[in-house]
Amino acid sequence: SDDATTEPNNDEALLGYENSFTKLANTINEDNRISTPKKEELFCPVPSLVDDLLSELNISEIQKLKQQLMQMEREKVNLLSNLQDSQKQLEQANGALSEHQEKVNRLTENLNAIRKLQASKERQSALDNEKERDSHEDGDYYEVDINGPEILECKYKVAVSEAGELKEELKTLKAEYQACQSRYDEERSRLENDVRSLGDKLSNLERTTFAEREEKAKLEKELRKLSDVAGESQGSLSVAQDELVTFSEELATLYNHVCMCNNETPNRVMLDFYKEGKGGRSSPEGRGRRSPILLTKGLFPEHGRADLSDGAPSPVSSLPSLCRTTVVSP
Repeated sequence: SDDATTEPNNDEALLGYENSFTKLANTINEDNRISTPKKEELFCPVPSLVDDLLSELNISEIQKLKQQLMQMEREKVNLLSNLQDSQKQLEQANGALSEHQEKVNRLTENLNAIRKLQASKERQSALDNEKERDSHEDGDYYEVDINGPEILECKYKVAVSEAGELKEELKTLKAEYQACQSRYDEERSRLENDVRSLGDKLSNLERTTFAEREEKAKLEKELRKLSDVAGESQGSLSVAQDELVTFSEELATLYNHVCMCNNETPNRVMLDFYKEGKGGRSSPEGRGRRSPILLTKGLFPEHGRADLSDGAPSPVSSLPSLCRTTVVSP
């Protein structure tokens, strides 16, 4: 039937999956751009980290599932075409068998009619022969009768031979029909099993795809939450670092002021921001180069000084201990 052999069209479903994945990726990129802090120097790796993680979220598995689904659809179409061919062959064999059966029935009817006619003709011919013997005892005269026993016997033999040939042909056609029927049954059962198997695989693929979409949505939510938390933590860390830098600057200024008031020579060396002047604090270059700590003589080795004088900010965790050392030391 047309309903059983109609090819299912899953191109629209696949196109919908691709469009949904594209929209989802665009939405995630937009959310990451909105949730990223404006200070690029504080938290630059967040967008790239989100993009890298999103690019690794089972995209290859989804592509494999889509390829398997398309392969199954192609196999299903091939199986349906084979089933249609088998049905056509079976219908042709049934038509040929019906024609031969009708022909055999007609010949059988003709043969029965010939047999009845032959029986009646034999009786009539027997009577006619007796009459002819009586009337033509001289043997000089002979007339061919088209309804005579010899003609009827020849016709009967021809009909019997044709009937035998038709019976043999009918047996051959029956054997071919049975073989076609068995092949059709086997092919139909195999195709039905394949269709059921393909349906099960398709349902499993749909469930797997749905589960992967849910897992992807969860991972995206977690990534957005982590991005927000990382941005807040980075902002809090920047505020704390600025406060410690300001405090260390004020402490260095106060220490030098106390030493000058007491006419004492300070034994602590201030960093580059104090040597260059307090104006460097307000300039962008000064804010990038300044260091928030005071260096005590003998507190750090020489290579430590070289590392701290290159303009990179010191760790925030070291600032409180250095400030305490500066206050407590004479």
